[in-house]
Amino acid sequence: MKDRRSKWKVNNCLFFAVWRSIRNDEYIIIRKTRRDHLWPCCRYHFLVIPKDIVDEHAESYMPKKDDLGKLPLPWFEGYIKKGDKKD
Repeated sequence: MKDRRSKWKVNNCLFFAVWRSIRNDEYIIIRKTRRDHLWPCCRYHFLVIPKDIVDEHAESYMPKKDDLGKLPLPWFEGYIKKGDKKD
């Protein structure tokens, strides 16, 4: 008989990604699904990826000012940064 805990871990991609990322210290990636679903919440797919791949290949929008304060605004002047390694 299967362990009940293993069943819920893999019943959808979100639970699997959260469980796996916590267990293996990895990142969760969200992308648009490649399947046609009518459910509005099922238009996304959750995956897990090792940190070293993200640290090298990811792109993000970073603020030009290093410190935006305690309560930063959601918009700021910035630049596109390749990788996610600390400078």
